[in-house]
This record gives sequence, C-alpha cells and structure tokens, in this order.
Amino acid sequence: MEFNLKECDSDIEDHYPYKPSGYPADPKTMFGIHFIDGFPMESLLEMARVIAKHPEANQILIFTTELGQNLFYRFIEMIIRSDSLDIPFERIRVTVAEHRYWGGNIVVGDLHVVQDYIDHIEKLQTAGYNPDLVLIPSSFTLGRWRLDVLGNSYLEIERQTGCKVELIETPPVKI
Repeated sequence: MEFNLKECDSDIEDHYPYKPSGYPADPKTMFGIHFIDGFPMESLLEMARVIAKHPEANQILIFTTELGQNLFYRFIEMIIRSDSLDIPFERIRVTVAEHRYWGGNIVVGDLHVVQDYIDHIEKLQTAGYNPDLVLIPSSFTLGRWRLDVLGNSYLEIERQTGCKVELIETPPVKI
C-alpha cells in the first residue's frame, strides 16, 4: 500500500478528519498521534528514596515499560552525569515485563497484571538472578487497595516470588 502526503495550505483541510470546521484542534490528538507525558521527575526521586530505605539490597530490579524505557534510560544518564541523586546504579537492573494477559503487543505498563510481574521475576530467578528489591510503577494498580484489573493485589508478587516489592508512585498514561 502506498501513500502520498502533500502539504496543504488550508486550515480546514489540514486537520481533517481530526478537527471539524469551526472547532479548535487539540494538539494531543491531531492526526491520530499521541504525545506521551514526560517522565515524571517525582517518580525518579521516589525511586531514589525507596532504594535508600533498603541499603541491604544488593540486586535491585526496576520495572519500566516498553513505551517509557528509552525515556527512562535518558533520564538515568542525566542523573549519572549530574551526580544529583545517590543511586547505586551498579546494583540496578532495569527490565520490561511481557504482557501475557492482554497480549504481547501492548507498550503501556498501566495494562500489566500482577501475574505478568510474577512470571517475569520467576523467569529471571530461574536464570540465576534473584533480586533483593523489586520496584514497580504503581500505575498498573487501581484504587487504594492497589489491585490490578483482575482484582489481584500487587502484594501477591512478593508472596509468590519471595522478593521485597515496592510500588513507585507513577501517574497513569493519559490518552
């Protein structure tokens, strides 16, 4: 299938079909392109605080998402260069859990379920990596009870894997 894109001088045609004539365009939804929110600095600061609370942890596993992984790495590079936070990067492993319940083509971590994290940690443990501390973005949980969309508590991850689990407060992706 081949498409030819052409520049258009008319405001009305330029935004069709995403902006009906006479309505202001929303820059987040124009042309079906979604611009994700930036990586929340507060989440990284909380991550540093949680790691500091666990000085005994020698193998720290941090979950990120396929959507946010590159942004997360760039942010970490900035922190390393600035020496602004005392984070033991040599003890940290960053990983992305596969979405098994919703399907493997999902890139938003908000749609993980507890079992996705359990399966991933168990896979790493089978390969010989046994984290002392696991940090997971809180955005996959719902409500004050911190349940996934299937009604399972995030605490089940700790129970089944034997790893200390901490949620890092992270706002859900807004679309």
